[in-house]
Amino acid sequence: MGELPMRVIMQRCMYLNTERAHLFDKSTAFSVIGQLTLVVLISFEIHAYSAQLSIFTNVSRSAGVHIFRSTYGHPIWADIDTDGLLDVFISNHTAAPSLFRNNGDGTFTDIMSPAGIATDGDQHGAAWGDYDNDGDVDLFITIGAQRGKKVGSKTDRLYRNSGHGHFIDVTASAGAVNALGRGRSVNWVDVDNDGHLDLFIKNSDSPNVLYRNNGDTTFIDIALASDLADVPGEVAAWADYDNDGDMDLFITMGAKDRLWRNNGDGTFSEVTAAAKLQNLSRGQGVAWGDYDNDGHIDLFVARGYHDVKNALSWDAESILFSDQEASAEDGLDFTTSGDQVSFDLYIRDCRQASMVFVGSQHASPAGMPFTLTAVEAKGQPHYTPGQDVGFYIWKDDAGWHVRWISDGRTTYFYGVLTNNGQFTAVRPINFTRTTPHIKASLYRNNGDGTFTDVTALAGVGSTKNNRGAIWGDYDNDGQIDLYVVNSGSFAKNGANTLYRNNGNGTFTNVTEVAGVWAGVNGRGDGAAWGDFDNDGFLDLYVTNGWGQPILARQGDPECLVFGPHLLYRNNGNSNRWLKIKLIGITSNRDGIGAKVRLLANGVTQLREVNGGGGGQFFSQGSGPIHFGLNQSDVIDVLTIQWPSGITQTLTNIAPNQEITIIEESTSP
Repeated sequence: MGELPMRVIMQRCMYLNTERAHLFDKSTAFSVIGQLTLVVLISFEIHAYSAQLSIFTNVSRSAGVHIFRSTYGHPIWADIDTDGLLDVFISNHTAAPSLFRNNGDGTFTDIMSPAGIATDGDQHGAAWGDYDNDGDVDLFITIGAQRGKKVGSKTDRLYRNSGHGHFIDVTASAGAVNALGRGRSVNWVDVDNDGHLDLFIKNSDSPNVLYRNNGDTTFIDIALASDLADVPGEVAAWADYDNDGDMDLFITMGAKDRLWRNNGDGTFSEVTAAAKLQNLSRGQGVAWGDYDNDGHIDLFVARGYHDVKNALSWDAESILFSDQEASAEDGLDFTTSGDQVSFDLYIRDCRQASMVFVGSQHASPAGMPFTLTAVEAKGQPHYTPGQDVGFYIWKDDAGWHVRWISDGRTTYFYGVLTNNGQFTAVRPINFTRTTPHIKASLYRNNGDGTFTDVTALAGVGSTKNNRGAIWGDYDNDGQIDLYVVNSGSFAKNGANTLYRNNGNGTFTNVTEVAGVWAGVNGRGDGAAWGDFDNDGFLDLYVTNGWGQPILARQGDPECLVFGPHLLYRNNGNSNRWLKIKLIGITSNRDGIGAKVRLLANGVTQLREVNGGGGGQFFSQGSGPIHFGLNQSDVIDVLTIQWPSGITQTLTNIAPNQEITIIEESTSP
């Protein structure tokens, strides 16, 4: 094996073989022995890596999930047919969603058609939850209103699981239509701890809905009475941050971050400032989790921005732009030292040479991309703003000019311009060149109702254009780690980040070592942890369907393309684990809102049940609770604090198994 160049800053050693990977600290490390590959990492700052170092294996193709579609938020795991295997649903926005049934042999089958779930509509967030307490998970999908055009006529969709993975649309009979809402995110949560899952729908530019479960498979909207109807934002995530026994609400994206405390009487109070959370915007994915094992749930907020509208990037060699136009006329003026300019232009995601008009002759190129001289582009073509859809290009004494025209409907325009000299000046016309300053946020829960911003101290202050974020103990060392999805830019995708929890309040970027940077086409969107092969180690599902970048497209197709779904299998190590399935009796059957505390080898860990997958980004999953145990050979004490108020304690539990815990009728 060739030598791997790298800087050594701290001595942290990793021994790996092709089947299992085991991370541990050593004071010194020296060589390569047999099948074991030794790598000395300094701050895990690696300058080269070998494929042998991957802790995860990309099994997307062999598993049958390597598809290319638009996506909306996190993929969501759930065992839809109660066969003990996690299946996965992906809301594919304007394309047909995917429901992949786990075949139990490392492969999945898309069962959307036989499952009875509709494939049409402007699909946004989705959530699994057993709202009727019958033992199988049901599905809610919130639907957009096509930019407000279908407000009043659209309906969201509630599907009751009739058993074995078949679903029946019960939206109308349940009274969960949300006809007036531009649906974005959705969460199942028992806001009043009555044992029935309620449903919160975060709408955009329209009143939110909080459907209280009546306990008879019907719902009633109590958002106005709860003071949540008019709260702005698009992404919602629930957690009991103040440990008072009821679920509180954090909302972000499209508005400033806001924290709403559940008062326990059916109302909520905004406590953002009192909790010492910063008045920040551009939040994306939200992940609640106790990263420092102090018994208080902490908060991570990924941040990013929508750059498809009004985006411009240029240097001496190239100009890249992206614009979402719905009014009349936008464009660019530029100058170059060269005498030729090449154009690669897209309208509504595809090359359409017949909708490009050049010079006073109003000529269209034969195809894309194409190159023009100043002579060929001489004279301004005629067009009527707001009517003549297309690109219009010309050259005069002041320089080059490009205009793109919409007819009043929302139209996407993209372009890549290059030249045989150097671009010397670029000026956008009627659109603003903006690249906002953003940084992710990690708030440590102080245990007194307030938080402290520890982003810089922890080393997770990503300034990338991020989307989803999820907590999960991928290496089973007893410390939850953090995975953050990067959406890159309108030009190309960006690398995701896996932060390994060092156990001292700081994190180390181990993305390349782990092999989960997701360097594919498309734009990163969501992710979810889930042990699909039941080996006790969290696997990772990642989607890349948030956008269609204009660079790095394999095969140079005529239309922009989304990126593939990725499934990374965790190759595991020798650390131990425990998975727990809760069954509520007095509490809701899923146990949403329950707190599970595990004591092993002197360390107490906390998991709060608020939806499987590790975080919330428009969607909410359902799955067993997962604990990594490091090398502990017994769980000393396991305590479940149910939403009903009942506390249940188990002792001396063996590791490396999944157990089911049924809620007792009363506390012992």
